[in-house]
Amino acid sequence: MADFQPVALFGGAITVQLPASFTDASALRQVPDSQEVYLARTGFSSVVFDLTERVEAGGGGDGANANDNDNDNPSADPDAAAFDAHMADLIDDADRREGRYTLWRTTRATAPNVAPETPVLTRLVTVKHDAAGQRNDRGRLTAILLILIRLERVKTDVLVSINVPHHDRGVDEVEDEWEGDPANGVRGAWLRPEMQMAAAMQDEILRSFTVVDWRLFDGGGALG
Repeated sequence: MADFQPVALFGGAITVQLPASFTDASALRQVPDSQEVYLARTGFSSVVFDLTERVEAGGGGDGANANDNDNDNPSADPDAAAFDAHMADLIDDADRREGRYTLWRTTRATAPNVAPETPVLTRLVTVKHDAAGQRNDRGRLTAILLILIRLERVKTDVLVSINVPHHDRGVDEVEDEWEGDPANGVRGAWLRPEMQMAAAMQDEILRSFTVVDWRLFDGGGALG
């Protein structure tokens, strides 16, 4: 299991726990004020924290086809529709049109350090890439574990994307394994160390996510 350590985001206004093996990308390249990006020191995995304006949307979208592990159907409520709207910005239009994007499931989650009524959802998606036979930073397929935390009080949606490229197997063979769920017994792609790391990161981010300074959202911080 990875060693996690506290990390201060957005000038310390938000804190989370991340693996000690991840490093701040801003030391290597410019990152927008509304984002924090951390990169694995070995491999190609990354995690992106994105502060976005709260989406007010209703119904429809990709969530309608999700495999839902919650008794409520996320696709029937505005929170899942908001997730769909954020996904439209995250996933390339060509990947959608050409069938390279697969949404495996949407689930409701909890983040104990935010208000109990705060909507929190997670998703698992995979995206195939054009150059399936080539080795590059994106790999042949990228798995994306997502968290959406909807901070209604400050009209902000926090979108967390854990990106895990896969290089070493054929796309179809890898994608056939995504119906497994680490919460219900590890199998398929979840046997891979990088996916076990990603699943542990998602759980730890949910557990540790804390807003320390709400002034971040008052116009003087990342959203100002």
